[in-house]
Amino acid sequence: MSTNTFPKTLLAEARDAGVSVWLDGDRLRARVRPETPEDLVERLRREREPITAMLVRAEVGTILRRLRSLSRGRAIAARDAWDERVAIVTVDGGGTEIEGMVTALAEIREDYCGE
Repeated sequence: MSTNTFPKTLLAEARDAGVSVWLDGDRLRARVRPETPEDLVERLRREREPITAMLVRAEVGTILRRLRSLSRGRAIAARDAWDERVAIVTVDGGGTEIEGMVTALAEIREDYCGE
């Protein structure tokens, strides 16, 4: 199973079980029900990084598509800013890829979406 498919499948299973999963800044959050199977909760915890990466990439894709509909140049600038920020955090700062992606997403939101 590809790394992209597994988080999607796990999130679909969570959704079917009534579990909400979302990004809250740099944290992955979940709202579980009392009847949520413990093994599902444990798999969500264990797969936190791939789930976070998938949700971040999805949100960045949404932002870039929205920007592209307004201005191709602005979308390219945002994508370049994303790549640069991820590289700065991971290469220069020694952070993980997830830390770089979350940092870059926060900056893209602020600089290009006014959030």
